[in-house]
Amino acid sequence: MKRFSYLEKSFYQQFSLLIILPILVILLAALGIMRDNMWNSSVDNIRLMHSNAKTMLDMEISDASLSLSHFLQSNDNRMLELMTRYLQSGNQSERYEASKEMEQAFKVMFQPKSQIIAIQFISRNGEQYCLKDDVALSSEELRGKAWYQSALENPDRVFVAVQEGPVTFAALTARSNNAIPIVAAFAPGKSDRGGEVEMVCLYIKSEAPKLLEKYNAEAEIEGMFLIDSTGELMQGHLGEEGAAMAALSLKEPGEYRMKIEGVDSFCALTSLSKHPIRIASVSSVSVMLKGYHQLVFLVSCVAILIFVLIIVYFQIFSNEIIKPIDRLNVGMQRVQKGDLSGVVEASGHKELRGLTHNFNKMTERIQELIEITRQQEKEKHQAEMKALQSQINPHFLVNTLNTMRFMAIAAKYDRLRDMSDALIKMLTCLGKSQSSFYTVREEIEILKSYTFLMKIRYSDNFEVKYDILEEALECAVPRLTLQPIVENCIIHGLASMEEYGHIFIKAELENGVIIFTVKDDGIGVTEEKIAEVMGRTPDDTSVGIGIGVSNVNRRMQLLYGPEYGIQMSGAPDQGTTTLLRIPAKGGFL
Repeated sequence: MKRFSYLEKSFYQQFSLLIILPILVILLAALGIMRDNMWNSSVDNIRLMHSNAKTMLDMEISDASLSLSHFLQSNDNRMLELMTRYLQSGNQSERYEASKEMEQAFKVMFQPKSQIIAIQFISRNGEQYCLKDDVALSSEELRGKAWYQSALENPDRVFVAVQEGPVTFAALTARSNNAIPIVAAFAPGKSDRGGEVEMVCLYIKSEAPKLLEKYNAEAEIEGMFLIDSTGELMQGHLGEEGAAMAALSLKEPGEYRMKIEGVDSFCALTSLSKHPIRIASVSSVSVMLKGYHQLVFLVSCVAILIFVLIIVYFQIFSNEIIKPIDRLNVGMQRVQKGDLSGVVEASGHKELRGLTHNFNKMTERIQELIEITRQQEKEKHQAEMKALQSQINPHFLVNTLNTMRFMAIAAKYDRLRDMSDALIKMLTCLGKSQSSFYTVREEIEILKSYTFLMKIRYSDNFEVKYDILEEALECAVPRLTLQPIVENCIIHGLASMEEYGHIFIKAELENGVIIFTVKDDGIGVTEEKIAEVMGRTPDDTSVGIGIGVSNVNRRMQLLYGPEYGIQMSGAPDQGTTTLLRIPAKGGFL
């Protein structure tokens, strides 16, 4: 028996684990995905059929309601007046004139609509008058219908229903199984001045049965039906799936897997928006996945061919390549473990010596690139911090100095003195240390000076309240952390308000984290604006809300990680709340 070298065994094992096994897994996963896609495609197609049928029936029901309303309400309820005159008149000539006028109005309104079956007027004494075709149902039969009684209980409102079976003499003679008329019923109340008309019914021929017949011809659908509110079949015929359809009719609208005569089937049930009838369909799972089974056969044949070729490749590769590179294997394993310091001795065939030399050069180059990358990342971090800190809005000092200038002109020296003191205090705190961090106490002092100046600038139209936990005062925070957030509250939340505004600043400790809460009762902010603010980048040069806020958020995440930073919330006219979370010790962790 042939004995394989260690490298050959390793190659076969690794090739099997890294190539063959992943191919099998990927192949099985791909087949599973294809099966899911084909199944979802078939289910989506069935859902589309249901949606189309539902949309058609809903539109037909809405059209019936609108058509009857338009017919009765046109010309100030002229049709009801004509029908009342027809019923009250004992003169045949007057009746004839009234009927002719109603027929003329009907032709004008409904001549283009071929789906109109008939319009039926029913008097309180049971007399009927029909336009277009005569209705075969008697007054007593109609009064026994649930939709008829519902219309009587809701006068002056159109009530739409789906009538089971044909309603005209012609349709009864034709014995059409697909005759599903939609009836719109209207019981006149105040609109019937004579009080003679009990009900007006408009019958419209539904096109849904034709659509269902078309879908029933599809390969994926074994049967698609309409079921009434009692679970009885309204359209089509049932074969072997009759028992399953009876069980399905009792379920809630949705999709179900069930056995029909031992065959795994997919059933769907959809309710209409404006009527209790439902659309049901039955499909064989095997038929729905027929394309998938064909694909599995084809893929299996291709897979067998590929594996035969792989076995042949194993033999060629082992004889031509594996043995000459056995000595290089140790060096590669060392590099695989992360050891880039070793040098592999070049030996063997000319091409292999060149390969070994290139391998050694590659490890040296990787070491150089790692060091260069580490240095670049360090410089990039430092440059990004400087860039973020340099984006703090410089207009504050300009606006403050302009305000002081105007106040000096107006000779308000006391206020000018206070503003100067506040500004000097801010500049002193900012310049007294080269460190990038303050204590919370120093940050609050700068913030108080800043808000004092801003209150003067905006005519004292807001108030700032502080609730700072004593233990948090000596914690270190990055410089100018709260000022951009408060500036955002003042400029974009309170400045445009006529009412007196408030800003609430709170600091508390929770599980080693300082949580700052800055809340205002200003004009608020939308969810879209919050997403825009938090999505800004350090090089964003656009003008508007949130430049300083996004810079602070970016600084915090660079310093402490993505779990820290700013969260904003609010709604229009309900103020804005900004939460800032940083580690309690501050500085780089």
